[in-house]
Amino acid sequence: MIIKGQRFDLLNRKQVVDLEVEKPENIPEGTLQIMVIPFESSNKVPKNWTPTDTIAGISITKLAVDRFRIIVDMAAIPCFIHTLTTIIHAEKTGMMRVNIQNVGNIFFRVNNALFDLKEYTNGRAIVAFSIYRRDLTWRFRAIGETYQNGLEDIYQQYDIPVHLAPHQRKNI
Repeated sequence: MIIKGQRFDLLNRKQVVDLEVEKPENIPEGTLQIMVIPFESSNKVPKNWTPTDTIAGISITKLAVDRFRIIVDMAAIPCFIHTLTTIIHAEKTGMMRVNIQNVGNIFFRVNNALFDLKEYTNGRAIVAFSIYRRDLTWRFRAIGETYQNGLEDIYQQYDIPVHLAPHQRKNI
């Protein structure tokens, strides 16, 4: 079991992180989304990064109605990217904003360990975890922070211009 704040080294060149949702049928399809935001060592989104850019080395795949997989190819991540932060949110343009808790439990599996996000699902967005470089090693950090106002609060905290909606996301 992974606990909030826990950190550990990622030794695989390609890291697989599986996301499972307990009750995806409890919210409108496509409302719950996952995104990965890249940050430079200054903790800022890269200056030239735009919503249409892809993040080299990241792929998000839907395995089933309640299961998703994020694959991070560590060797393919550009050297100027220091951190990849994964966010789950329940906002979609033109749709009502809902609380994530409606889907029940959400959890990630990393290296056969489980990070349960159930206690963090009472808002509209969760900063779930980050993968970051420490010297020559990539590390995992369990975050589990809830944001009541969803992406608006996350954009403000991470100093992301509101008009930039990070594109690297997959409808859940």
